[in-house]
Amino acid sequence: MINSGFEKNVLKFKPSWGVVEGYFYTRPVRHILCGFACERVREGAYIWRFALPLYDHLDSLTLNFGERVANSGKLMISGQVETAAEEFVRRIGPFETETYRWQDLDVFLNRFQASRAIANPWVRRACAWTQILLGRVSDARVNLEFLCSNEGTRDYPHFLEDIEHVLSDLKNGVENARSSLLTWEAQTKRRLGVE
Repeated sequence: MINSGFEKNVLKFKPSWGVVEGYFYTRPVRHILCGFACERVREGAYIWRFALPLYDHLDSLTLNFGERVANSGKLMISGQVETAAEEFVRRIGPFETETYRWQDLDVFLNRFQASRAIANPWVRRACAWTQILLGRVSDARVNLEFLCSNEGTRDYPHFLEDIEHVLSDLKNGVENARSSLLTWEAQTKRRLGVE
């Protein structure tokens, strides 16, 4: 999303952060990667805050669980990268505490389950995975069965396979399903190189 000079300068201001593929995240990382990213547009960038459940079986980072930082406007990055990095850090300041709370499984679930984003199959599926980790198996089954009956999900590679895999695990107990989710989480962490 943004060049490496900008990333290096942001990390000077936020040495406890990590960065992967232009997504800045707070450490330590448990189940959910949380932080901020820049969406590159003509002559600048918009700032987003995001959460990414690492236990979801994803191949790339997305902003499915994110939103533009309110009233942040366009960040001009064509000039001095140190100045742009400092401005980025200043603009996200008021949003950091709330954004980092999304790392908590209950907070994440409540935030995205109650949003319009739940209409997105990827968001609904991640909410179901979160419900499993929290032991809310009946709620998870409702969401997963809804997705299985939704014709649009057949177009996503491996989407239904993953759901069927976890539903099969649930027949043998919630711990089997949790184990699959935590295996996917470990794989995602390794693939992205997050700590």
